[in-house]
Amino acid sequence: MSVARHTHRMIGLWLAAHVCVSAAQAADFCADITAQVESAQSNFVQSDGERSLRSSRNEAGTCGLITSELGAVTHHCHWEFALRHVAAQATFDAFDQELKSCFGSYAKIIKDQNVNHPDFYDKNTYWLNDVSITLSLKDKNALGKTFVFVGVHGATARQ
Repeated sequence: MSVARHTHRMIGLWLAAHVCVSAAQAADFCADITAQVESAQSNFVQSDGERSLRSSRNEAGTCGLITSELGAVTHHCHWEFALRHVAAQATFDAFDQELKSCFGSYAKIIKDQNVNHPDFYDKNTYWLNDVSITLSLKDKNALGKTFVFVGVHGATARQ
């Protein structure tokens, strides 16, 4: 899947937090995120040995592949908002609903523990066998921003 197509789908979900989307658009998101989960099962390596995604940047967010020191790969996207802007929570909620809708009872959902930190933080992890999807909402008071992060973690990655 091309980065442009994937990024377009992720932007579509972001927009879903602000406007109604059709069932076809929701199905498109499910198809895309399912394809990402399938790619993650091979740690995002295609049959030719190349990674399946390249980094990208657009006005709605930043997406790319991140490789850990141990070689595990995560496809990671983030969106930036003004501190505690209602659109950030709406975007987090839209992603949460879409992920639950796409994977239903197949995904084991784990809500992260509370942290003793002055900035707000919320995180859900959706386990799909050896692959996980993380969704988090983080306030960064020093930056005056709130971020929404979505990561699809390769089968060898552990959070």
